[in-house]
Amino acid sequence: MTDTRGDRLPRARATDPGAERGRGLLLVAALADRWGVTPGPAPRKTVWAELAIPTAGSRFSTSR
Repeated sequence: MTDTRGDRLPRARATDPGAERGRGLLLVAALADRWGVTPGPAPRKTVWAELAIPTAGSRFSTSR
């Protein structure tokens, strides 16, 4: 995701259980194997995430 608000970098943080927003990076951190932020030309930044591809025989394999 690329965002044009470059005045601050995103960070995963705890949110109030009743809050309606603020959980995006918590979800990314929970599901991704790696994630980070790459600064772009001002004022942009890009949040990126990587997911491992399950292989045959791994605990994530869907074959039965």
